[in-house]
Amino acid sequence: MSILRIEPFSGVSGDLFAGALAQLADGESLVSELPMCLGLDGVETIWETVNKCGVSCRKVSFVERPEASPKSGHGAHRHLSDIQVLIKNADIPENAKDRALDIFQTLAEAEADVHGISLEKVHFHEVGAVDSILDIVASALLLDRLDVTSAICDPVVTGKGFVAMAHGRYPIPAPATQKLLQGMVVEPGLETAELTTPTGAAILRHLKPSFSVPQLRILSTAVAGATKDFAHPNVLRLSLCESMDRTGELLLIQTNIDDMSGELLGSDLLDMLLEAGAKDAWIGSIVMKRGRPAFKLEALCAQSEKDKVSVVILENTSTIGLRYLPVTRRELERSSTVMDTEWGRVAAKEVVLPSGEIRITPEYASCLKIAQEAGLSVSKVYQSALSGLQ
Repeated sequence: MSILRIEPFSGVSGDLFAGALAQLADGESLVSELPMCLGLDGVETIWETVNKCGVSCRKVSFVERPEASPKSGHGAHRHLSDIQVLIKNADIPENAKDRALDIFQTLAEAEADVHGISLEKVHFHEVGAVDSILDIVASALLLDRLDVTSAICDPVVTGKGFVAMAHGRYPIPAPATQKLLQGMVVEPGLETAELTTPTGAAILRHLKPSFSVPQLRILSTAVAGATKDFAHPNVLRLSLCESMDRTGELLLIQTNIDDMSGELLGSDLLDMLLEAGAKDAWIGSIVMKRGRPAFKLEALCAQSEKDKVSVVILENTSTIGLRYLPVTRRELERSSTVMDTEWGRVAAKEVVLPSGEIRITPEYASCLKIAQEAGLSVSKVYQSALSGLQ
């Protein structure tokens, strides 16, 4: 589980996300193999080291050979269904597919809304090009590899002026970009240029970033460079972080439910609560008045996540009311690390005990991913990681 810190002082785009995430995930080779994984022949992945106002950074671009483009002219004007098939058939992890599909669905809904058409009629122009598809899928793949679970963002700089698009000239931000940025903190900046693109805005939307920056410990930082040069570094800076909030008040949200089946109150609901910002969520069996068996649903969250977590409970259960209890906690100092197994590295959590001793525990989700790829049991991967400590 990782917190992604996004600093879009020069905007966001798909290639900037892909370039910076690749550095954080040590995934340049992974991105270079992506055209083959998607069945896109004749596409070359180019990595460069560029300098932006004295800042050395990496830049990725995908170049399609002219002879590799479909003769029908369909290649650069794909519908959502075309892109969905491409992603579903890709040789990448399922979680990465889900992220990529969510980003394109979000983008298609924005396009449909601004043009007043149905989703089935949306056809992508610039975003349907091979390089944009690869930018989005690469970002989804790397976010999955990094196990990014939450994002913190500074105000998004959009740029100003006009941009030429397939339908004509539009003021910056372009209509779909403006739609995707709704609810986010934005500012135009000083440059007359399109700094935030629809692909960048769609990836941001997928991450559901908070614009309130808490105390964070920076674990690693990466910088990706854009094409144009300005008076400031035209780059995107991303950092993997962990929260420094080890003590303090949290909110415990509770509700008793006696008219829903356990099947509906399962892992899907708990996953939704965690995605909404809950730090933990659980369900217990209780007995209510007149001896009725029931469930107690509880979620622990920060005060700032109260509304989002509450909405998930109210929208997805039969309850008609919630209880809020302030609680305090003490948390051990911890940091992220990696452990070696016979089948590759897994993410792990390093905890400092009150005695000063160190305890390292493999992350279940990371072990599960390797187990699925290698056709093994999770416990075998888990034990292999632990054996390396001996």
